[in-house]
Amino acid sequence: MKKRTAIACGDTKAAVVPARRPDFLAAAAGAAFALVAGAALGVGFDLAPEAERTDALLVHEFDGSRLDLTNDGLVDLVVGNADDPSRIYFGNGDGSFRQNAELSSGFTTSDLDAGDLNGDGFIDLVQGNRGEVNHYFLGDGGGNFTAAATIAAEADNTTSIELADMDNDGDLDVVVGNSDDQVNRVYPNATAGSVVAFGAPVDITADADFTRDLVVGDLDGDGDLDVVAANDDRGGNGNTGTAPTKVYLNTIVSGAPSFAVGIPLAQSMESVDDLELGDLDNDGDLDLVKVSFSAVNRFYLNQLVESGTNMFSFDTGTDISADVAHSNAVGLVDIDGDGDLDVVVGNGDTSTSPATGETNRLYLNRYVESGNAMVSFDEGQDISTDAFVTRDITAAELDGINGPDIITGEREMANRIYLSNGTATPFTNVAPVFASSPVTEGMVGATYAYDILVADPDPDDTGDTLSIHATVLPVWLSLTVGAGGTATLTGTPTETEIGDQFVTLTVADGDGLIGTQDFTIAVSAPVPANMPPEFTSTPVTDATVDEAYSYSVTAIDADGDTLTIESVRLPAWLMLTDNGDGTATLAGTPAAGDAGTDDVSLRVSDGTDIATQSFTVTVAEAMEPPPPPPPPPPPPPPPPPPPRSNGGGGGGALGFWWFLALLAMFGTARQRG
Repeated sequence: MKKRTAIACGDTKAAVVPARRPDFLAAAAGAAFALVAGAALGVGFDLAPEAERTDALLVHEFDGSRLDLTNDGLVDLVVGNADDPSRIYFGNGDGSFRQNAELSSGFTTSDLDAGDLNGDGFIDLVQGNRGEVNHYFLGDGGGNFTAAATIAAEADNTTSIELADMDNDGDLDVVVGNSDDQVNRVYPNATAGSVVAFGAPVDITADADFTRDLVVGDLDGDGDLDVVAANDDRGGNGNTGTAPTKVYLNTIVSGAPSFAVGIPLAQSMESVDDLELGDLDNDGDLDLVKVSFSAVNRFYLNQLVESGTNMFSFDTGTDISADVAHSNAVGLVDIDGDGDLDVVVGNGDTSTSPATGETNRLYLNRYVESGNAMVSFDEGQDISTDAFVTRDITAAELDGINGPDIITGEREMANRIYLSNGTATPFTNVAPVFASSPVTEGMVGATYAYDILVADPDPDDTGDTLSIHATVLPVWLSLTVGAGGTATLTGTPTETEIGDQFVTLTVADGDGLIGTQDFTIAVSAPVPANMPPEFTSTPVTDATVDEAYSYSVTAIDADGDTLTIESVRLPAWLMLTDNGDGTATLAGTPAAGDAGTDDVSLRVSDGTDIATQSFTVTVAEAMEPPPPPPPPPPPPPPPPPPPRSNGGGGGGALGFWWFLALLAMFGTARQRG
């Protein structure tokens, strides 16, 4: 159940781990354990002789770091009890604990968290209590703590308490979830120097619901921490509420957290008793798992990445299994070491008197096994045959071997430890595998390289060194084996290797099992360098107003590529027509206003390279028509007649001239009359 502040929000101490469930994932960090045949946990044994009313187990700090109260490198444990003293147990490193002292007594403790409140480098503790004020305890790094100090004056029915940097100021604030129709709150850390103090509470909206658990994480990827409150909506009879589980997105305003209206999660008359945030589908955002009292348990995938718009939403939810139990606690842990988060559930019916025990369950995530296609869980298996009333469940590698171990917090029973065997019994050896994808293309004259990576699903069984070999290998390739399950396949093919080249690689473990990788390298001839196109025509650079202009454009490409001819710059009176065969026509008729010079730029492309042709067209004015020829001169007058001799009769020429004179006189007389 604890702890689960879930996404990094800065570089300070209060920054938290990425979106892979910090506490349970940390349980497996650095572990080497077998990945086959399912998970196996040993027979449970009592943590300590005390049989108390445990509600909270703490083996991690707020950020998922293993809880080491004495700096000896071993995992320690704090147990929060209702009506019994809360206790500190120090780890022995072999899966067992020794009790040191009581943390507090006289409180009804429901939850715990750990982190450095005052910046002195030592782990401090916070304690959430029902019907009483909540407390903090300052540690000295040696496993000793101060007496309980009050966080705030409110004495609410606190069911959940978290440490997280809600305002991104670099220190740890306190986030509290309350039941009995009380608001949930953030108490900002106002520590000055070594004096711990908390500011006025910030309500996580005015919602006053019946919250049974609360988780914190960056759901919408904006760098600040959001809140999910697990609520009971079974009807409000005094022990239940009426509101569903809700998501509250945080927006920091003026240095203080501020929450949007709660987004309800689909829920129908059920008590959601515990929540966990973790990346179930390995996509980098936080998904949600909720478990309920007398209802099926469900998971909700965050659509932040899948939406492609960075908009947060959960999907409609999917049943983890068909099981219906009285689930009180849930944890996410990669119990089978396959790279995805599995679900562990703590069960037990506290509504009966006496309480009724139920087995706790493990559900293995099949996401990786599906080829990273979808999240689904197997039908589930009992963690053990123990049937107790489990109020909290957590995981940590307590003995340093075989992977994460499970601790359960019980009601009226001794708390229990289940050490991981690392694999199911009997152990089944599995062949090693290639974890890399081959490079399947090569080119003549170019260096080919394939970085090989192999893995053994069960290294703990034999501790064998994996050996990599090539059983089918072209002569131009060589295999170089490196350290840590790596190798490199390199070489440079020649023209004689054009075509398919077949390769078979093997990896073997010490038990004689072999994994094989067969693939084909398609070697191709080198692609010749592209030859750019060029223009072969000479531009027509003269034009005349009102006379048709035409330029037949031609271009060639040495590679025979299809050419496209287009204009880069043209005057308005010209138009280019690409004929699609490496030729084009530039044509138009300039008007009177187009006289002068026009810049023209053409471009030809072969799809890879281009060539340009730029020139200037000079447009001349239209020529004036020539003037009409002058009229012909009048014909010369006829020569006078030759004189006539007086000897002739009829008067001759003289008589003719007298006739003309008389005729003129007659015309003048008529005009006057």
